[in-house]
Amino acid sequence: VTDGEPSDVDVKDANYLIEDTARAVREITGGGIIPFCLTVDKKAERYVAHIFGDRYLLLDNPQDLVTQLSQVFVRLLSR
Repeated sequence: VTDGEPSDVDVKDANYLIEDTARAVREITGGGIIPFCLTVDKKAERYVAHIFGDRYLLLDNPQDLVTQLSQVFVRLLSR
């Protein structure tokens, strides 16, 4: 679950942070963990697919959280 794009107080290059996060996701995927991102960041489409591929969901309205989470579980179980 995230509220925004990757950030770090020591690194100002947003592209580096996105690439670093994508690499971490690839590494854990290779280790048998299937990551899935749920984000409330309205700007996430700019970077989230690069990091997570098709394993993400943009939550436009927090009031839809319960409904959206059920959809996430269905997507994960159908893989």
